[in-house]
Amino acid sequence: MLILSHVKQSVESLAFSPDGRFIAVGGTSGKVGLQIWSWATQSRMSQKTSVPVAVYGLWWLADGRLLVGRAGLGVHIYQRDPADLWVITCFHNALLTGITPTGHGWASYRPPLAHENHLFGIRLSAADVRHEEWSVPIGLTGRSKMAFALAGGRFLSVEEEYADLQPKIRVYLRSTATGEVLEQLTYPYWVIGPGTVAPDGLSFWIAYHRSIIRWQVGNPTHFADLIQNDSRQHFTALAFSPDGRHLAAAGNDQAVKFYDAETGQLAKTFTWDIGRMRSIAFSPDGTMAAAGSDTGRVVVWDVDV
Repeated sequence: MLILSHVKQSVESLAFSPDGRFIAVGGTSGKVGLQIWSWATQSRMSQKTSVPVAVYGLWWLADGRLLVGRAGLGVHIYQRDPADLWVITCFHNALLTGITPTGHGWASYRPPLAHENHLFGIRLSAADVRHEEWSVPIGLTGRSKMAFALAGGRFLSVEEEYADLQPKIRVYLRSTATGEVLEQLTYPYWVIGPGTVAPDGLSFWIAYHRSIIRWQVGNPTHFADLIQNDSRQHFTALAFSPDGRHLAAAGNDQAVKFYDAETGQLAKTFTWDIGRMRSIAFSPDGTMAAAGSDTGRVVVWDVDV
């Protein structure tokens, strides 16, 4: 077990590099929102370009580029050199809601002169060029909160829309090729929590306060309330082990809990007394996991369940 600590901040996002040698840590600090740690030296890497804003999303692409979702609805793309990071491209006024390791993803924004917000499909080429593959309107007050790739050329888009100052959550199954709505799913609550998709792309899991619910591809109208936290605290982050056997859930009870993905039964509980847990991630080979807390500390451990 290794505990990383540098900036006193809430760690809102974690991502292992594709080769498992580095971990990116994103937090709420207005001075150092992004940190990169190396396993070879067990220390924080120096960075040529700092990120002096809060970071709420991290996506590490298969080719080594790192996408950093910043506060203020912007996204930076970084490239490792191998010891430094620098800005390659920047999306302005866009909220990146999901991306695959191959650089296909989705973002929401309001184009110039448009009255409605749009959801658009993007592709990042090896030359660091952003291509917009399609764009669809999602309403005057609509925006995409999360998007996840599913099996069969589809993706799941979790969208928020305001009506009479009240948020409404809509969950859509959309075509990856065109963005068109294939199914609208029945979502039973008015608040959206953290979510994740199983590695096989056949089920979507989302946390709502103390519950974790599951939607399975092929059953568009039914969410199964599968897991209840055994404490009174809320879940704050979800992640699947790469083999799909376990769902990891971080929570305000200062614990990370592993659940059997088939039965929903609690398999193991991890506690380290480092604060309320805010984020969770697995290494690509599934041998390690990392969890971040609201005190700025990140624990990395060998997975043995």
